[in-house]
Amino acid sequence: MQKLFFVLPAALALLLCGCQPPANTAVDARELKKAQQIEVIPAGETDATEIITGQGEIEDFVETLDVPGWVLESLPDGAEPIGVFQLSQEATLHPGQAETDGTLYDTAALTLYDDGWLTLETGGLDMAFSLQREAAGSLAAYFR
Repeated sequence: MQKLFFVLPAALALLLCGCQPPANTAVDARELKKAQQIEVIPAGETDATEIITGQGEIEDFVETLDVPGWVLESLPDGAEPIGVFQLSQEATLHPGQAETDGTLYDTAALTLYDDGWLTLETGGLDMAFSLQREAAGSLAAYFR
């Protein structure tokens, strides 16, 4: 169920892309801000070098993404991954539940590539975007 609220906006993004100007990706940054943890995993590694958990830090990270500047495009051949941002959060509470057990579930993965490319994987959907130069540089700094 927790993946549903990421799948729905992503599916809407795919449906609306043809109806929107190229600069509008229809990806909702508010959904990304719901993450409770972001793991920063460099390419070729399996362990996170940094884990972002503070709500203010997560909001700053999402602002750094500059989602309105994303342009939906095909990932170019030969694009080399720099690293992955793995977003996680607790399961959604359902009626009758007082609290969750605190377990975090992966909800989305943002893979950053060289030359300002990013893929968003969520709920079985995989979309590629080109980024603004400033956003790409700021995100790459997480892996240095």
